[in-house]
Amino acid sequence: MDRIGRLGSAPEAPLIGRAHERAQLDAAFGATTPGCTTILLTGEAGIGKTRLTQEAVTAYAAHGALVLAGSALEYARAPYAPLLDALRPGAAPDDGDVAAALAVVREEFANLDALSFDGNSTDAERFEREKLRRLDAVVRALEALATTRATVLVLEDLHWADVATLELLRHVQRALHPGRLLILATVRDEDAGRDEQRAAALAKLEREGARRVPLEPLDADEVGDFFEAHPRARHLSRERRARIAELAEGRPLFLIELSRSALAAREHGAIPATLRATVLERLRTLAPEQRRVIAVAAVIGREFDADLLRALTDSDAAALWPALRAAVAAALLFEIPAQPAAFAFRHALVHEVLRAETLGAEARAIHARIVDALATRGDEHALPRIAHHAEAAGDSARAVAASRACGDRALRLLAYADAARFYLHAAALLEPDAPEVAPLATALCRVLFASGDAAGSKRWGERAELALRPAGDSPDLVIVLTLLAGHYATEGDRRRAFESAGDAIAIAERLGDPSLAFDAYVTRGALRAVTGESRDALDDFARARATGCAASARSENRFHLYRAMARAGNGQIDEAFADYARAVAIAKERGDPDWIAVCENNWASRACALGETALAEDLYRSAYERARAHDLGFTRAFAAAGLAYATLARGRFDETRRLIDEEIAASSTTIVRVHARALALRLALLTGDDGALRAALDEPLLELALASGQAQQIGLLGGAMAQAYAELGEAPHANALRAKALAVLPGIEYSTWLLDDVAAHGDSAQAEPARTLIERAAQVPRDRVAAAVLSSFDARRAQRERKPRRAHELALAAAAAFDAIDWPCERAAMLELAGRIEDAHAIYRAIGALRHLPNANGTSLANHHTSATNGTPALNAASPLTLTPRELEVARFVAAGYANSEIAGALAISERTVESHVTSIFTRLAIHSRAQIGAYVAALSTPGGRPSGQRRGRNGGASVSEDRYSSP
Repeated sequence: MDRIGRLGSAPEAPLIGRAHERAQLDAAFGATTPGCTTILLTGEAGIGKTRLTQEAVTAYAAHGALVLAGSALEYARAPYAPLLDALRPGAAPDDGDVAAALAVVREEFANLDALSFDGNSTDAERFEREKLRRLDAVVRALEALATTRATVLVLEDLHWADVATLELLRHVQRALHPGRLLILATVRDEDAGRDEQRAAALAKLEREGARRVPLEPLDADEVGDFFEAHPRARHLSRERRARIAELAEGRPLFLIELSRSALAAREHGAIPATLRATVLERLRTLAPEQRRVIAVAAVIGREFDADLLRALTDSDAAALWPALRAAVAAALLFEIPAQPAAFAFRHALVHEVLRAETLGAEARAIHARIVDALATRGDEHALPRIAHHAEAAGDSARAVAASRACGDRALRLLAYADAARFYLHAAALLEPDAPEVAPLATALCRVLFASGDAAGSKRWGERAELALRPAGDSPDLVIVLTLLAGHYATEGDRRRAFESAGDAIAIAERLGDPSLAFDAYVTRGALRAVTGESRDALDDFARARATGCAASARSENRFHLYRAMARAGNGQIDEAFADYARAVAIAKERGDPDWIAVCENNWASRACALGETALAEDLYRSAYERARAHDLGFTRAFAAAGLAYATLARGRFDETRRLIDEEIAASSTTIVRVHARALALRLALLTGDDGALRAALDEPLLELALASGQAQQIGLLGGAMAQAYAELGEAPHANALRAKALAVLPGIEYSTWLLDDVAAHGDSAQAEPARTLIERAAQVPRDRVAAAVLSSFDARRAQRERKPRRAHELALAAAAAFDAIDWPCERAAMLELAGRIEDAHAIYRAIGALRHLPNANGTSLANHHTSATNGTPALNAASPLTLTPRELEVARFVAAGYANSEIAGALAISERTVESHVTSIFTRLAIHSRAQIGAYVAALSTPGGRPSGQRRGRNGGASVSEDRYSSP
């Protein structure tokens, strides 16, 4: 039978319960669809995961399946260790095709293990491609194996696995198609979340198709069945059974151990004292010298080899083998099949109990001897064990050296998350001012960035900069400063981003390193491009080319992507799009899904800003789906934010809301948070949700957006919040916000909402510079957004200046321009301004813009204008004046003769808010008295357009009851 014994000794009794869980395993094994199925068998220690696995795979092997079993060790999480364990020679019988296929799999793993990246940034993409190719080769080899026979890969204790193994399992799960492979892994719940990166990798595995099968404690009936079926337990008295059931709490391992000695005392602790006593009682069946040998074995670890144990105990074969045989007979150990002289403790809890029996000082001495013994072997795979035992021995210097060596090896395999884990462990063992901190911090800055941990990369980058600065110029300092510049830019810290990029350039020039200088210039060029300094950015890209550096593919990728942004900002749209296309092509040639998505996302952003909405959505969606498929969290959030904006612009509010709620609302990245808030505000404005509108206001985030210098952040959040404050009746706040945003707005990208608000409510001091920005952008031939916004801006200004015919003409032109770029909400607003109310309402109704629809009484929210002759509001479909729903509500109360304090009480708002609404009504209608507001309301042509109720107001208008009034 193929390595089933690796899962432990033969069971003493039939499996009790677990019918439902076993059915799920059998269904996964019996699936007829080719491919890979992953089952995560989860539960606490002692719950019976290994026992159920053993029962299932024994049956599968009897039906002809190939069963391969490996396990992860708590301290030896080297890349791919559990898989290499499962594929050791002797893993399966030598039966021709299977043995040949297994040999190929082992060869491909050896090729993967031989991957050696020296950390040179110019070669990183080549090694990334090579790593992906070798991973695919492993998958193809496993496919060939699984095609010869149905294959079950059992991985015990996956909660201790290295991240590289978990990522490979995800790759296998996605990419394996022919053949049938069942991955059956056990996961201990209480240990799964101890390491954040490992927990995240397990979660990704589950999100991408792995199925969790949780094991719960046995119920009372099943415990009763256990006592009847177990040969040792059926003879126990009723009282002892009851006591054991009470202590075991449904955990099968505890039931077995307690039944063996029929102990009844109850203690508390991580391991029940009764179970501990049971294990120790079995240990006492061994002779004193044998107990000493097993105690040393427990210090070595859950698994150990006899040769190392013999060296540590100074035992000869005549003494060692009887001790091991006695421990196996006492059910403390079992022999690992197909591994010469290899043993394991029968259960993790048994190992923990025996390990705890050794005195601390004695254990440290044993750990030190283990380090010496392992070091003499010269086995690179033993490095994690050396690091573990050196730390346990209190030898921090050797622990740091071994941990760094483990990190270096993981980095050579491009296992970035595992490299970071080892480096972090090494750093934790050092004093803050130790000289080893600088290279470790530099390495952590790089590997954490590569593994997607931007916050960790920035934190260690800053620490690396502090450690490297005193030593003067160095390539490491340039690399760290370049990475930090990107981190600061992402957080909106423009000053520090430019300082870091400038320092990186200066140091690279002094070092005379063209490669470093190229990357540093590209970094500063990118910063200038996103902050609107397009010409200066193009100068930086020209300087990058002038270095003469034969740039790596990754550096070329960055060059074309960011030069595209600069060219677009400089009005060179055709050249920019050519650069975007080249950047995407290079990323695809490199086989780098992250950079493909990054390039598509940036291209989409520019296309959207120019009004090429369909192209933008296609690119955003491609980037989002690619990032989602590869679980590229950072890139996925950016792409989701862009896609949310595109779907909102095209009037698909439900999809926008889903993307906000599920993808971007919880992001910690400043730019994505700006998008999330701005989109939430805009949705609330369009759908009439005032509660959500006020909840989404975020002044601290607005300050970050204003400080970023980026038009996209300023325009999005500044515009959304200005409109929100105006809608909520806080006109002074909205006006101040408009002024602050316009003062720092470098361009009009994604600033439609802000510019529309300036046109509708801003004063001339705001309107003139805003229009200058729009006019400048409209001179770019392919900028259809700027052309549409210029018409809509002038239409609103003409309306406010009481030029109805001019407003009408411009509004129709703007409506046609917005229709051409598929922005239905903006089109409807212009149709409404032009007096085509029914057409506008049809669009609002289709997209769900409820705030703009007529109220329950049939009153349109925007169907009136101010008379050009006497300033009295009157009906005129050619040029309507728009009040918000709340303003119309206030206007009706004013017309009914209510004072501001009475209106505040009726509407449950502050008197100051009422005053702001009245001021806004005066501005919108170009009037100056409450009597003119009354005339406006009286001119409403539809019935029910005033507050309802019985009593009269002081000015003779209709009044309302204390608690009832008609809503717009």
